[in-house]
Amino acid sequence: MKNSITTGETLIAEEKEKMTLMHDVLMARVFHDNVELSQYVLNIMLNRTDLTIISSEAKREGLLFPDLKETYLDILALGDEEGLYRIRIHKIHKNFSYQKMRYYQGLLDADCMTMCPNEETFPHTILIALLEENYFNDNIPDHVCDIKDKISDQTFGSLMEWHILSLNYQNLETEFGKLMHDFNCDKPQDMLLLPLKEKVQYFKEGPLSMSLEDDIRALFKEEFSLEENVEKERVIKETKKSIILTMLKNGLSPEEISNMTDLPIDFVKEVQGK
Repeated sequence: MKNSITTGETLIAEEKEKMTLMHDVLMARVFHDNVELSQYVLNIMLNRTDLTIISSEAKREGLLFPDLKETYLDILALGDEEGLYRIRIHKIHKNFSYQKMRYYQGLLDADCMTMCPNEETFPHTILIALLEENYFNDNIPDHVCDIKDKISDQTFGSLMEWHILSLNYQNLETEFGKLMHDFNCDKPQDMLLLPLKEKVQYFKEGPLSMSLEDDIRALFKEEFSLEENVEKERVIKETKKSIILTMLKNGLSPEEISNMTDLPIDFVKEVQGK
């Protein structure tokens, strides 16, 4: 038991040592309820100076698929001209796709409809994806997608924008390049933007270092619980298949098996076909 505890604590220490701002725990700690720092980072990401942040929350709920369950930032902001913005920042470590962006946009729109039930008060939305992989294989810092009328060539980007940012773009002569470097940096002393450096240093090396480890423990527990549930579901499914195969061998029809076990007839026929 002592060895397992020691191993667990070692893993937590290693996780804290290597974590960057792309890590669920550190992102949540640094940006949750930190309006000033969120505004500083967001204006660099979008190359804007007019956004005023009203609220910044780190969330994990609402992502329906287990492999997409991670911390994201949900930001409410005001722009000088367009008014209210609902902004989400998602981390994508691998397997980027535009389908994934559409999924995130759908969740964002659903939340906007709950917040503003009529079209006149519906906020502008900005969806930001931070990519660890070099998906586009280019040196473009920000791939921007918006709504465009192909006939008139008019864009309506302020209504809905996607910004796909690459952490591989680290031109240290620009604020944006420094920001991408810092999001991918695991050593606070090597970070380049002072507001970020001080906050990350505070959590990784300062008085809240122990609470950061508590958050890592909770995250590990959640991930282990998820893996256990997936394994349980797999075992249950295999058991059902075994029962069906045994009943088929005993001469029962798929319809009889379905009636006796309450299993869907399509599932029984699928097992029979294999």
